[in-house]
Amino acid sequence: MCTFIISIISESPDIEKIKKSAKDFDLTCYTFENRSITDHIGEKNVQFITTKECNCATELGLGSEEFENIGKNPEEERKKIERKGWSRAKINRWMEEREKIRERDKRNKPLPGSELKKWVSFISSILTQGFSSFYGIIIHDFDGGIATENIPLAGKLEASLKELTPEYLLELKRDVFYQFSR
Repeated sequence: MCTFIISIISESPDIEKIKKSAKDFDLTCYTFENRSITDHIGEKNVQFITTKECNCATELGLGSEEFENIGKNPEEERKKIERKGWSRAKINRWMEEREKIRERDKRNKPLPGSELKKWVSFISSILTQGFSSFYGIIIHDFDGGIATENIPLAGKLEASLKELTPEYLLELKRDVFYQFSR
């Protein structure tokens, strides 16, 4: 299981300009289509992730209650995954890999809040330059493939560019579609 931040923009954007803008913020732009997201929010969108690896150590959503206890009880995590039918060997490998990622990210962690500020700047640049009429974010823990896993959205929240702050991004919840617009 790994966390990814899914970005969603309006249809027919100039994806090459978005890729260049992402690069300016030390992000990437890997497009895909997850049918369950499309079913929830409509056909006219482009979905992408901004990293080659997972976002397990992201600052987005760290202030929300649901993120407060993540990783604090490994035995609880193990039981949750066992209920999904994973073998003991697979669970052990996953937990070891997750711990390695956490340790690596602790060593390489920039100052708190810098990732949040980067996201605010990136989303703002996409919207103010007119590359998309909206910028959406979904944070999801994937058990399967990014393009194939069913993502049951818990809701949709719309916010203006004026509301887009590091503090707002700190409170994001998993499996909620956040849509920012000018």
